[in-house]
Parts: sequence; structure tokens; C-alpha cells
Amino acid sequence: FQVKAFFMLGHLGETRQTMDDTLEFALSLPLTDATIQITTPLRGTPLFEECEKHGTLLSHDDQMYSFFQPVFIPEGLTAEELQAAHRRFYRRFYLRPTLMWRNLKHARRPSDMTKYLRAVPLVFNVMFTNQANA
Repeated sequence: FQVKAFFMLGHLGETRQTMDDTLEFALSLPLTDATIQITTPLRGTPLFEECEKHGTLLSHDDQMYSFFQPVFIPEGLTAEELQAAHRRFYRRFYLRPTLMWRNLKHARRPSDMTKYLRAVPLVFNVMFTNQANA
């Protein structure tokens, strides 16, 4: 089996320590893939209402809500810290030799390698520029 997990950074009450704890937890699991998103409260949801009370909403423009750029900053953090933690999470997760080997072992067909090669620009952009669109 190839196991993928989804993680969020920047939720209500998030701290530098809880972001580090989430990363360490992810690294402890035998995952082949992960998606790490920054908490993005959507208008009309209970989370949106709570975020207005417990942090800073940088924008009410839905066009800015990409799940890869901070629009909500929990109390005690900055947008720059969230972006840096997001990039660090992707780099530490995907640049591990054990993960690369695990993924190569699962490549059975040429189409598997094509899939991995197509993902490289996206992952690179998220790791180093914090942009989701390659």
C-alpha cells in the first residue's frame, strides 16, 4: 500500500512548537506522500467566525484562499513564520532518502515515473518559493 496523509499548519492555537510536533509526527509515519496545507477559513463556516476572534484574517478576498498561502494568522505567529514552516515541512518530508527509496520501490511502470517527474516542479515550488502553481 502507498499511504498518503494530509496535514494542516496554522490552525487556531497553533504555535511554533505544535508545527514542529506535527512535522516530527509526519516524519515518524511510513508515508509515501503528504499534502501540507495552511489553514484557510472559508467564509460562512464556523472556523471563519472563530478565526476572526483568535487571530488575524489577512484578506476577505476568496481569490487569495489557496490553502498554500496564509490568509489567517493565529495569535503569536506571523505570516512569514507560517510560510517558513510550510516550506520546511515539505523539504524535510520529501528530501529524505528513505522516502525517495520507498517511492522508487513502488514505481512499476513507466507511467509511475512520469507521474513522479510531473510532480517535481510543483513540490519544488512549494519547498522553496511557497507557490502551489508550477
